[in-house]
Amino acid sequence: VIFYKYPGDEQLVALIPRRKEISDDFPLLIVSGTVIIEKEFNSFFFLLQSELGDLFKVFVEMEENLATSLDIQYFDTIPVCTTICYFSDKNILFTASEFGNH
Repeated sequence: VIFYKYPGDEQLVALIPRRKEISDDFPLLIVSGTVIIEKEFNSFFFLLQSELGDLFKVFVEMEENLATSLDIQYFDTIPVCTTICYFSDKNILFTASEFGNH
């Protein structure tokens, strides 16, 4: 479960999508993430990664500087990383992990 709470806003909740082969009893740990702000759309989103390597895109919609909705969707699966960097001017996602050639 993902919670979004900011002073003055109501608490928003979204369920993290799970793999079919993973039971609901298995706790899912988010190990890294980054925030991307989209000024022209009056919103922002997070890229979060689970300990299994699954990337999730978490959208926070804003109206008059108040968060109104929280939506999460599966994005991709990559090796577990220690850092996620998004370069918006080039539209490039860089992830640094303990394994692999980067």
